[in-house]
Amino acid sequence: MKIPNLSQLSYSLFDGRPPLEPLKILREQTIEWASWRITFCILGASHAICWSRGEGGFTEILACLPHDYADILASKSLLSIPCVAEACSERGGPELQTDTHMPPEHCLSRYGLSHEFKLSLSKTNNNDLSALYGPDTISYDFPIENGSEGRPVTRIGWRSEDGSLAVETLHSYPEEGVRVRTMTTFYLVNRSMQREEAIAYGAG
Repeated sequence: MKIPNLSQLSYSLFDGRPPLEPLKILREQTIEWASWRITFCILGASHAICWSRGEGGFTEILACLPHDYADILASKSLLSIPCVAEACSERGGPELQTDTHMPPEHCLSRYGLSHEFKLSLSKTNNNDLSALYGPDTISYDFPIENGSEGRPVTRIGWRSEDGSLAVETLHSYPEEGVRVRTMTTFYLVNRSMQREEAIAYGAG
């Protein structure tokens, strides 16, 4: 599971479900949440989360997208942010702990959702997800490369609460000596508005 250049890792949202075969699906699991059918996919070097409802939906992808693939999907792009490049530039490189936070975006409002995203980049040896996720996880342990000091791992965990779905992912890259963690929380819009009002009035 080798990344050509860690700084090329980007967070993207696409309208519909793009063809994921070029990114190599290694494992997937589907759940039902609210009125959505959600498929978590572990890819060759990262992950995708595909949301579908009726004939519509969207897809979250964290990956180093090949240029030709990204060009094909450009017209479907809702959001694309080179989040790891930002993280690396903030504190001098992937050898240091760093965090990238992104404010809620309104690009999912057409789907009746809002979301928040957080990415952490570190050298920690911890390959465990938060204990909050329990059995609601999928994982893939990659073969150990020659000379590698550890096994590449990708894990996805999720937790649903009233009106929200939190998804945590872990991607370890022993050859680069770093681990990337993401947390995306999706909110049903009406629940999100109630949450923001509660916080504004001091109830949250």
